[in-house]
Amino acid sequence: MRILSRVLPILGVLLACDLTGPRPLCGCPPELIAPGAVIGGLVIDASSAPVAAAPVTMQVLSDAPCTNSTTGSISATATASPGGRFRHITGRWSGNKCFRFWASPPAGSSLSPSDSQVVNIDFRGVKAVPDSVELTLRLR
Repeated sequence: MRILSRVLPILGVLLACDLTGPRPLCGCPPELIAPGAVIGGLVIDASSAPVAAAPVTMQVLSDAPCTNSTTGSISATATASPGGRFRHITGRWSGNKCFRFWASPPAGSSLSPSDSQVVNIDFRGVKAVPDSVELTLRLR
């Protein structure tokens, strides 16, 4: 019993350490569970105050290299939190991908939409660590 009480903590530490490299707990390949790029930020007004409930649209652009094109498909819309924060998580891919983001005023607001911002994200390989980008979108 004394030996078991000494071995169990050591065994627990060894099991918690992955001596062959990081692996997800489910045993899934990283490319199947890892998210894409995280693109988040803040929606503000002209006085730099956060704007809650502002829809933030993410559009996947169909052109390369990245330009401020409006051609592409809308892939997601997030709503800014009470503190004006938003977050989009893209899908995974290999190579470059261009996105355009803009914020619209919340319902009932007298503000105008923000200018759009184009973001280029590059996954250099299947096991590349996803990028993250922080944007500030100013409603006019």
